[in-house]
Amino acid sequence: MNIKEVFVIFKTHLDIGFTNYAENIVDNYINIFIPNAIKVGYALKNTDTPFIWTVGSWMIDRALKNDESEIVSKAVEDGILNWHG
Repeated sequence: MNIKEVFVIFKTHLDIGFTNYAENIVDNYINIFIPNAIKVGYALKNTDTPFIWTVGSWMIDRALKNDESEIVSKAVEDGILNWHG
């Protein structure tokens, strides 16, 4: 068997309240993690190593609700951010 393609799935375990207060963790996701993942995703979009970040659907929902500039919704549309069920 010859392996022709390997997929690395980027998925973050979301455990709100375990490592910090829930409010701080959600704030980090909304204001740091998701924006940085979007930047990396677009930087790598048309390369041999694309980046798609998978995060919990609840967190994507929160990010979309806070998405005044529609950056998150565009990233979802463009396949940069994805959620797992």
